[in-house]
Amino acid sequence: MEGIALIGMLLVGLFVVYRLGLFKPVVELSAVATRESSAYNRSHKAIVAQRYAKMAVDVDVEKVNENIAKIDALAFD
Repeated sequence: MEGIALIGMLLVGLFVVYRLGLFKPVVELSAVATRESSAYNRSHKAIVAQRYAKMAVDVDVEKVNENIAKIDALAFD
């Protein structure tokens, strides 16, 4: 019986929120957040692309691979 009362109160509450027009601001806020995240994503991609373009490539590959092999050989168990 309490469940039916809870469902009834929920439906009345939703109807009041609908009649007051409070769902529209939530939908608009969601649209703004989607646009902002898309703009941030594009901006971040451009920044990372510029960072990769400016990277130096004068790295001693053999020394790097040797250090990686040494680290992988460590046994902590």
